[in-house]
Amino acid sequence: MENDLRLKITEYFSMNKIDRDILIRDLTNFYFDRNVSTRNPNEFEISIGQLLFHLELEYKFALKSEAYNRAEIYQKLCRIFHNIREKYYTSLEEDGM
Repeated sequence: MENDLRLKITEYFSMNKIDRDILIRDLTNFYFDRNVSTRNPNEFEISIGQLLFHLELEYKFALKSEAYNRAEIYQKLCRIFHNIREKYYTSLEEDGM
């Protein structure tokens, strides 16, 4: 699947909006499943922090190398994972942890 995702990334701007959204969802699931631990809040914070650091570096590298399709994808992924982290902590606060 990873190779399929890389191929789709290079074709991002030629896709229609629905296919772009599907690709972003697939990438989000791919990165979350492989990189984020939800066993406890400490592991979650460390793992999502590392993932966000990696995604932000990829975004900056894509901008520097003028790979705007990759830059847009990584920017969207950064926003999504920041949002996931925020919602996770909001849910913990609501549960009284």
